[in-house]
Amino acid sequence: MSEGKTRSLGRAFFFDFRKTVTGKFSIAMIIVIILFSVVVGLVFGTISGPSSNNALNSIGYYDNSSLHIVVLATDQYGNTISGLPVSVGYNGSYFNGTSDSHGYFNATIPVILNQTLLDANGFEYFQYNYSSSSVNAGFATYGTVFYYLNSTNSKISFINADMLDVWSVAQKSSSTNRSIAIFYVGPDGSKAPSMTLYAKPVTNNFQINASSPGTNISTKGMIDLGTYSNFSYIVIPAKVGAHNGTGFFQLYLVNSTDTVYQSTSLSLYTNVSTSVVTIAFIAVISELFAFLIPLLAIFSAYLYYAKDKTNGTMESILSRPVTRGRLITSRFLSNVVVSLIALAAGIAAIDILSSRYTGVFLPEYQVLDIIWAYFVIATAFIGLVYLISQLTKSTGLVLGISIVFYIVLVLFWSTLSSLLLPLALGLVPGTVPYSHAYIIINSFSPIGYANLVTTYLEDNIVGISFSSLGVSFTEILIVGIAWLVIPFGLAFMLARNRDWVASN
Repeated sequence: MSEGKTRSLGRAFFFDFRKTVTGKFSIAMIIVIILFSVVVGLVFGTISGPSSNNALNSIGYYDNSSLHIVVLATDQYGNTISGLPVSVGYNGSYFNGTSDSHGYFNATIPVILNQTLLDANGFEYFQYNYSSSSVNAGFATYGTVFYYLNSTNSKISFINADMLDVWSVAQKSSSTNRSIAIFYVGPDGSKAPSMTLYAKPVTNNFQINASSPGTNISTKGMIDLGTYSNFSYIVIPAKVGAHNGTGFFQLYLVNSTDTVYQSTSLSLYTNVSTSVVTIAFIAVISELFAFLIPLLAIFSAYLYYAKDKTNGTMESILSRPVTRGRLITSRFLSNVVVSLIALAAGIAAIDILSSRYTGVFLPEYQVLDIIWAYFVIATAFIGLVYLISQLTKSTGLVLGISIVFYIVLVLFWSTLSSLLLPLALGLVPGTVPYSHAYIIINSFSPIGYANLVTTYLEDNIVGISFSSLGVSFTEILIVGIAWLVIPFGLAFMLARNRDWVASN
């Protein structure tokens, strides 16, 4: 191409690009893709988010010839649940009710102290076993209350682990980090005294070292997570800094003299592998982009080229010193670049938002591969609409044929490639012949091509490793280039042929 023609094409491209990118449909297309991508990013966080279940937490204590059971209903994030049916069982009797507006349910059970037990040190104590459950929610908890005799042989409650419960809960903003929930019940409903929370990394199971209530410990070198007081229930973000390999920490709640109220080991961090993120990421975006990108590409190509081509508007443009070949090229490039901008912005939005939940960004090569796959889809459908517009002079027919392509190549191609294939060819999913046929049939559709790229990234085709099939990414890349070049190339040749006829 001569230098003059190159400059002319460049000017035509910038003119058409400015017209395309500032067009109402292009602006709407970019906004729609980004908005949907934001939603997808949030949905992806939910899918990849915490798997913890709702829970009942109960604490019991003895006072005034009665066993007092306090039950707290919480969800996986540590939020309290009101209106939940709760049943407390003791000695074959059940005390039923619902959690109040703060998530609590209280049961007061008259008991008779009639059996004394001896501990390992020879001290006398009483023991009460109870249960609390919610049939509707499908979870239950069990507890034991111990009461020792003092020197005057009167029955008193021993303030120990039964008065304090500690567990980890999920964070809405992250599927890797967890928070710490602390539940305290004092005699007569009193709230927690001042206590400091410490965390100590645990690199293996042999380092788990719980300390009994009343034990004095050294907190030197531990992570100070703050001092708290005057609470019945509190949720604390686990700001543990650099995470150890296992994600486990030994937690200690101590008073001002480092005497232990409670200690327990909890998982406060979960490593999320890149492969898991990739599979979930692909599963989510394929539901959106596989349907949205072709539709937007078709209408973009129709509005910014095919409509002008078929309704006669193009002829007024051709009265200027602009050839059909140069015009179709500049408009095609404009459509493609705008689609690429919208697509890249959408995938970047999903990756950035989802990383808040998973703690993991997709590797750059995977992001580029995914952008490439859907860029091929957009470009192929734009090229197909340009080609159709060269074969008919009816505006309605161009749009109608384009919609038929959309229905066949988008809505039904997955069915053709995965369901009808084994029936028609007698192949069994999960076998090498089926996987090879899957690759071939998906090569004949832009949507199928995206499936090839994503199965390559997942390294799995219905139970068969993609890498074991002898198909390289270079070969997949060649198929994508064919979809980029062939539809538009045919359209360009037809447009240039008309230029040649007009000049002779």
